[in-house]
Amino acid sequence: MIELALAGRACPARPLTYALPRAMQYPNAPLDVPLDGCKLSVVASRGDVSNVLDFLARSTMRCDRPVVLANFDEVSTARCRGLYIFVPMGGGILIGQVEPCILRDGAPLILVAADRTRAFATDGQGELVECKVPGPARATQGIARGWAELIHRMNASVTPDGTFRHASYEVHLSPLAAAAAFA
Repeated sequence: MIELALAGRACPARPLTYALPRAMQYPNAPLDVPLDGCKLSVVASRGDVSNVLDFLARSTMRCDRPVVLANFDEVSTARCRGLYIFVPMGGGILIGQVEPCILRDGAPLILVAADRTRAFATDGQGELVECKVPGPARATQGIARGWAELIHRMNASVTPDGTFRHASYEVHLSPLAAAAAFA
């Protein structure tokens, strides 16, 4: 769990979903670079992660597109309970907890499995691919650097009063509407 206190007490969900894929695909570009060709979806939820697991697993399989879920605490939206990855693999799906990791300044962000058995990066075409898992010391330092970079990008995406700066959209579905959409 990590505390993501942002300027103006902004809710970090939208800034995190905006910052994470850009840190992976365009680590040295301006913060408002468009995500042309990125095939990774990033979403956020609040509360018990088990409430959205089935929905995200089915939508990942249907769309054949990987998803990263940022899960936030119900009581404090500033508290991120973790990042979860959903990756279609053949006839199944890989679901696991990941952490953001930057191995050196200026390098793209990668996602390292919490158990350190896998790591994921985006390739030049925006596809999510497996990459080499960093060693324990490099992973620990890289994860601290990854969260610091995400927090920096998130703070840069909100005004001092907490307003989100960038063009973006959100889709809100009730559980019944979501079930109907993906039935």
